[in-house]
Amino acid sequence: MNLEKRITPEFQEKKEKPEFLYHGSAFDVEVVNPKGEHKREEKENDVVFATPDIAFASMFLSPRSDDSWSDKGKYNDVYYIVCGDEKRFKKEDKGGFIYVFPGGSFKCDEEIGMGMSEWISVDSVTPIEKKYFPSGLVAMMENGVQVYFVTRKMLQEIKESEDHGMGILKNIKSENQKSGINPIDMFSERE
Repeated sequence: MNLEKRITPEFQEKKEKPEFLYHGSAFDVEVVNPKGEHKREEKENDVVFATPDIAFASMFLSPRSDDSWSDKGKYNDVYYIVCGDEKRFKKEDKGGFIYVFPGGSFKCDEEIGMGMSEWISVDSVTPIEKKYFPSGLVAMMENGVQVYFVTRKMLQEIKESEDHGMGILKNIKSENQKSGINPIDMFSERE
């Protein structure tokens, strides 16, 4: 089985349980166990997160002690990450793994977190496949995540803006544009 996008737009529109899901991690493991360190709401159990979108999974390859120095999201169906400390990001980026999970034990609540992009399991999950990426930054860009490095002050302005920073980001070149790796114009109208 090749690690590739298995979830088509038609599949997403039906809102069925995915046969396969992706999970990004900085760690090489044989089994992924539920954890409670990134709960989306207070009452949530310890869970394993997964997504039908490999781009979204790639955003979790680098170690993250906290998210205070970055912001992630999806705009016009394009995932993006904004980082307020390029030096720290590159220093901490040791790459990681994207795991493929069977969809069986996963559930999704469209009203929490990233909706249909975010599935959870309260059970431990054994991957059916994994792929190592030596750089989380390159993995994100290769999978279509638009990466922006900004100053800490600009990151704060983005986080505080009413439009989630889109007015600021549309005037900045992404790392994808600078490097020529999978640049996507997330600000133009999409079909």
